[in-house]
Amino acid sequence: MKKIVYLHGLESPQGGPKVSLLSKENLVWAPKMDYKNEEFLFEKTLERVLSINPDYIIGSSMGGYYGFMLASHLKNVKVILFNPALFDRPGKTDLERHGDWGVNGTFVLSENDRVVPPEDTVNRVIQNKKIKIEIFKDGGHQIPYYTFEYYMKKFL
Repeated sequence: MKKIVYLHGLESPQGGPKVSLLSKENLVWAPKMDYKNEEFLFEKTLERVLSINPDYIIGSSMGGYYGFMLASHLKNVKVILFNPALFDRPGKTDLERHGDWGVNGTFVLSENDRVVPPEDTVNRVIQNKKIKIEIFKDGGHQIPYYTFEYYMKKFL
């Protein structure tokens, strides 16, 4: 049984069918993330993630950005990040503190994403040989359930 941290996107609710899918065969911590208003959200989340010591951090959009930053503070965690908002995020962020570890895992990017254009992400992370890029054609910024399910079966 794997330990997974799942981080929803900026405008997405906590829980839902994706978390239910992950919870069938894994221990999942999927907190409610108030990215815009909660003070010290990153620090609080990092403290909890360090105590969990997950095998995977999975995130979407802003959750992908948090997942990326959190993973840089853990030695052996892998990420699966869907359209991560690594650059040009809305609102204030205070997360430009990378940890000591490189990020290892997969970025799943929608070819049709107009919120976080995939070429921007690819161009900025291409030098990291520990990150694999998967491009899918259907959907835009929000990840359809069947696409999420496909990649979970592929990578977990």
